[in-house]
Amino acid sequence: MAPPRPPGGRTFATARRDPERPKLPATSWIRYLQHCRKEKADLKHSEVMKIAASTWKSMGESDRAPFVRPYEAEKAIYEKAFQKYKESGKLAAWKRDPAKPLKPMTGFMRFAQEVRKANPQMKMTEHTKTAGQKWKALTAQQKAPYEEPAAKEFAAWKDKMAQYKASGQAAAWKEKVGPSKAESKAEKAKAAKAKAKAKEQLAKAKEKLKAKLAKEKEAAAKQKAKEKKDKEKLAKQKALAKEKEKKKLALERARQAKAKLAEKKQAAKEKSVKDKLAKDKVAAKQKAKAKPSKATAMPASRKAATSAPAA
Repeated sequence: MAPPRPPGGRTFATARRDPERPKLPATSWIRYLQHCRKEKADLKHSEVMKIAASTWKSMGESDRAPFVRPYEAEKAIYEKAFQKYKESGKLAAWKRDPAKPLKPMTGFMRFAQEVRKANPQMKMTEHTKTAGQKWKALTAQQKAPYEEPAAKEFAAWKDKMAQYKASGQAAAWKEKVGPSKAESKAEKAKAAKAKAKAKEQLAKAKEKLKAKLAKEKEAAAKQKAKEKKDKEKLAKQKALAKEKEKKKLALERARQAKAKLAEKKQAAKEKSVKDKLAKDKVAAKQKAKAKPSKATAMPASRKAATSAPAA
């Protein structure tokens, strides 16, 4: 059966429990909490927890006794059963497959054992530090008595481990007990890392999108400004062209008016000349009409001379 799926859709491998291992009894507090849940079934879990915790703190020993006594009795039974389970070797067998080959000690570990035996009064931290310092000071020749047997045993262990895995015993053991605490922890860490990475990628994607949108917005603003500028330029050009056309039209009208005026003046001048000529002609006519002819215009003295008889 697959392990329960936690919120978010991820699954974490959980170490299985030996069905033969004795179960810890519920504590007095847990028993009281269960009692409160039954009495206050209409309330939410968080509300029941809050009320129960507050009441439990204020309860005296006599009030707690109905919950403490059964717990202590069951605890005593559990401790005996667990000790028996432990002594039977089932606990150790569940923690580690007895069929799995033991990994040999390294050359340093063999040396550290000797240092420990020579200095039993040392604390573990002091012992590890001292062994490390001494090991570093050894030459390759001095390390050989520890590293050579370790290398031989390690090679033999690798062969045994290959046979152990090939036989199916490793898979069967893992199927039986589930992943170890270290494996579960590593898987959780891996899932947490994957989640953090996904979160980081999402943040980067958001930042990238934000930058893209900002860039697009900036480009749109620039385009809008350019269009506005072009529009203003076009409007200015149109205004200038209109003004130019207006001036041109005004000049043309002025030219036409000037030409018309010149024509008018010329016509007036010609008329004046014509009128003068006509007037002069009339005057000449009148003058000619008023001037007597040579026959009819003889002076009176001449007329008297011609009319007197000869002597």
